[in-house]
Amino acid sequence: MIFSWAAVEFNIQFCVIAEFRRHYNGKTSKFLSRKMRFKEQVNFLLDNDDLTEVERSHIMQHRDDRVKLFHKLTETRFLLSPSDPEQDEKMQNAIKAKKDSDHVRFKVTNKIGFSREVVTEIFKLALDI
Repeated sequence: MIFSWAAVEFNIQFCVIAEFRRHYNGKTSKFLSRKMRFKEQVNFLLDNDDLTEVERSHIMQHRDDRVKLFHKLTETRFLLSPSDPEQDEKMQNAIKAKKDSDHVRFKVTNKIGFSREVVTEIFKLALDI
């Protein structure tokens, strides 16, 4: 679940930087994208028609599952272990969110028609290299 979240978060960040890059230079696009919370980034991509409502729903459900498991927003102080059916459901949500975020990244890359050099530059910005 952690690995799928890292991939989802990276893909969304990549897409937001790519969209901002169309209007600003690389450093400015990274700065602007970092000022946005994750939910704002997802809604920004939805507003730009890069993301469908179904994809948004899968991604936000995965985010909610992750927050509940790892940020201790429950009433107890202990990390709760979900039952097997709940674990299966959370893993299915993670798989859907990962696939959807990959789809969005490919869609944004194809829509803008980036060259290999530009995509590499955006990867570096997204990864803080």
